Amino acid sequence: MDASVDVERRPRPTQPEAYLRRRGGLPENGL
Repeated sequence: MDASVDVERRPRPTQPEAYLRRRGGLPENGL
């Protein structure tokens, strides 16, 4: 479960758009 939280908290550099869509807004840690 910890791994899942870590991945959700840290945006992936390979697909920043997907991260933004999942969050539904702008990322707090990383652009």
